[in-house]
Amino acid sequence: MTKFQGDAKPGMSSAFAADKGLNRTLHDEEKRIAPPCKGGWGDSSHRCKRKFQIPPSPLCQRGAGGDFAWGNGITKALLAPGIFPPREIGGLRSQNPRRRHRSFAHTISGFTLIEIIIAIVVIGIAVPAIMIPFSGIKDVKKPEDAVRAALLAQKQMEAVSGKAYSEIPAAGSYTCAQFQTTLSVIDCANTEFDFNWTVENVAASAPNTAVGSPDFGKKVTLAVSRFDGAMSSTSFYTLF
Repeated sequence: MTKFQGDAKPGMSSAFAADKGLNRTLHDEEKRIAPPCKGGWGDSSHRCKRKFQIPPSPLCQRGAGGDFAWGNGITKALLAPGIFPPREIGGLRSQNPRRRHRSFAHTISGFTLIEIIIAIVVIGIAVPAIMIPFSGIKDVKKPEDAVRAALLAQKQMEAVSGKAYSEIPAAGSYTCAQFQTTLSVIDCANTEFDFNWTVENVAASAPNTAVGSPDFGKKVTLAVSRFDGAMSSTSFYTLF
């Protein structure tokens, strides 16, 4: 009770002076955390419109004299500064900003080690799988050239396949423009690739071997290559 002896007045008991001193301590702490409004806690003035204004603890109420009116002795004991610090009265517990930041460490962190390992494994499997179709292609600077050449050649062969045996030119070698004079379905608009046609007479017993005179059918071969020599020639054929 020595701490509050300065509050005692003549005719005032030491216990009452102690209670009044404790009331003043709590009152000052409440004002430090959220200064009271001029017209009370319900005041609507500009000063009262603070974002973090906190009403007094429900365990104590402001009396007409400005101090806090206490409940029973148990309430006094629970709110005594020796048991609970004044900052924790009314649930106003201080929180460490660094501690709150650490609680979100797992949600704002980057990739974990296991995620990095899985990504490396997936990339290591996907890249070779993509390159396997091009592994047998040689003398090609750009793999996409071989794909484009195959697509253009396929379109040319589909156009030729719709023709009859009698429409196919005689055996010999033809450039794209020469072959187009006989078969108008041939497309020579693409200048990045060279389209060279060859017509051969073949026998039924050996369709891959050319014979001198017409016998069984005709073998039409299309050789596609880049005009700048950046890709080896690729051949496609059909029989009539």
